[in-house]
Amino acid sequence: MEEANEKRLIIVKQLPEFEEHLHLIKEEAEKRVADAMQMVVSEETVKTVKKVRAELNSEFNALEQSRIAAKKAVMEPYEKLEAIYKTCVTDVYGPANEQLGSKIADVENGLKEAKKEKIKSYFEECCVAANIDWLKYEQAEITVTLSASEKSLKEKAKSFVSRISSEIGLIETQEHADEIMVEYKQTLLLADSIRLIQRRYEALQKEKEKKERIAAEKALKAAAAAKVSAECAEQNPPQANPAPPAFKPPKETTVQQRMDASVEMAPPAAQKEPVPSNREILQLTFTVRGTRTELRALKQFLTEGGYDFE
Repeated sequence: MEEANEKRLIIVKQLPEFEEHLHLIKEEAEKRVADAMQMVVSEETVKTVKKVRAELNSEFNALEQSRIAAKKAVMEPYEKLEAIYKTCVTDVYGPANEQLGSKIADVENGLKEAKKEKIKSYFEECCVAANIDWLKYEQAEITVTLSASEKSLKEKAKSFVSRISSEIGLIETQEHADEIMVEYKQTLLLADSIRLIQRRYEALQKEKEKKERIAAEKALKAAAAAKVSAECAEQNPPQANPAPPAFKPPKETTVQQRMDASVEMAPPAAQKEPVPSNREILQLTFTVRGTRTELRALKQFLTEGGYDFE
């Protein structure tokens, strides 16, 4: 391959040469453009201005075509070379590079994973020594690389566990330590955890004081209202009203009892005095409801009383 490099597999035999006279038209182009820009556009001149603009665009497009043609003439040989290069070089070296890179990555990832397991095991040993059973290796965020030495990575793990242990000791001296620890386990941010719990209890205390204040105000208002009511009662004592007589319901009697009483009060039929022939006879129609025994007693009463009934 070195011999091939020495022979220079790609050689430019002749650099492209351009013959151009663009600088010759620049002055004329600038003058034409300047004249066009000074034209006043109005209803009377708009057609003339449009014509001038069309002429300028036509000149520009003609020059563009010349440039594109020159570029194409230059690029055609290179594009042919590029196609050959892709087939002979890119398509040969490219797959090899990708496959070798994949194999290298597999080996390096295996080495990093093995190193990571060692650091993780050491991390867990540090946690046991510090009597911390909830701390996770991932929380340490230790980046394991092939270039990093195992000693330096273990030092990071030890330092991290030591810091956590120290902060736990500080938390245990705080009021509401258990609640602070719950927050700290989630974030590992000592100051934020303490501040959060302090603010929470401050808010609870303010709410408690507010409720006590409201209760005290209600009690004062109730006491004042009771005092006013008592003073009004002393100034205007209530007048005693005589109790209404007790209501005595009439004694209930049955139809039979009423009939018996009437029979007892009525004189015997034999002792009746003769009824004068000129007495006034009246007729009364009514309906009586009762039991069979009561109706029989009524009939007997009417019969014995000498009443004419149907």
